[in-house]
Amino acid sequence: MEKPNLFKHARSELAQDAVLAYILEWAKPELRDVNPKMNKLGYLLLTEMTSKSISKEINVKKLTINTQHNHIDVEIIINGEIAMFIEDKIDGKLRSKQIQDYKNVLRKKYKYVYAIYAKTGNESCVNKPKEDIDGFLYRTDILDILGKYDGNNSIITNYREHLQAIENETQSFIHIPYNEWSPLAIEGYYMMLEQIIGLCDLPSMEYQPMWEYVANQKGGYRLLWWNYRDITINDAKCKIYLQIEDAKKLTVRIGYCTLAGEKDVRTTTGWMQTVLRWLQEYSKDFPELQIKKVGRFRAGNTSSVAIISKPSNENNHLTYMSTYEDGRLNIRKTQQMLTAAGKLIDTLSKKYYI
Repeated sequence: MEKPNLFKHARSELAQDAVLAYILEWAKPELRDVNPKMNKLGYLLLTEMTSKSISKEINVKKLTINTQHNHIDVEIIINGEIAMFIEDKIDGKLRSKQIQDYKNVLRKKYKYVYAIYAKTGNESCVNKPKEDIDGFLYRTDILDILGKYDGNNSIITNYREHLQAIENETQSFIHIPYNEWSPLAIEGYYMMLEQIIGLCDLPSMEYQPMWEYVANQKGGYRLLWWNYRDITINDAKCKIYLQIEDAKKLTVRIGYCTLAGEKDVRTTTGWMQTVLRWLQEYSKDFPELQIKKVGRFRAGNTSSVAIISKPSNENNHLTYMSTYEDGRLNIRKTQQMLTAAGKLIDTLSKKYYI
């Protein structure tokens, strides 16, 4: 029987702001003897944040915690001169210059200002903020801290169990059949692919490899796209790239075309037929790949051209994914498939980009 959990119902970022502020408030020195276990937990969280953002150790004599002050999620004032703040996200993203704006507000009053980005949902490494952040606090960091608490505060145990359930489901792609994956498991798979394909180490670029949820009338998809390459199709200069849809479907797409100086030219059926022919021709050098036309060509800013799967004599040949007999993912062989698909796209770009 599933036990009731406060955070099953309190899912908003405001609720998470509240619990982080609640834990941090227990770090006040004057509360050390009131509840030693909660004081220790609060101090562990505060120390984790200061160690990630401030290079020197801080002797905390006075601590003030505010929430939603100056629109800041959680504001931490240490000894009246150091201002730290948490920008807390579950599934959302930062808006442009958000952290910079908050720092400018706090610098009017405090000598030292530091920003902590807290993220408990899953996120593409490409979407992780790279500017103005002094330290990061992720779900696994918070779980490590909460794991050191051995008291009986139900708010803390509920929060720990809630985050652990998210982490367990995210990592479940490793040990359950791929056709049973939940949306969180798909996200875990994508985060693993980002690491083994090397997407997290790429510099910022115009067409950034990444994954994210894309909503539509059918309920939306979790898409991962990467390996953007240049290609010339009948005088049009386009991008050709790979896309994975909800983990199971690997497609080749073209788009972002320019023609005679005009940008964002819609693809045409003729261009798609040409690229399909090239894929089928050069895939002969990659026997582990099977190229099939998508069900129907659809013109647009971007368009699917072909589906890549395993040869028809292999198990689960309708997908590119390699699995064991029980349906669990074979990570090594799947990586080999994706590497071969990337090399096929590279071959076409080298051959047909003018």
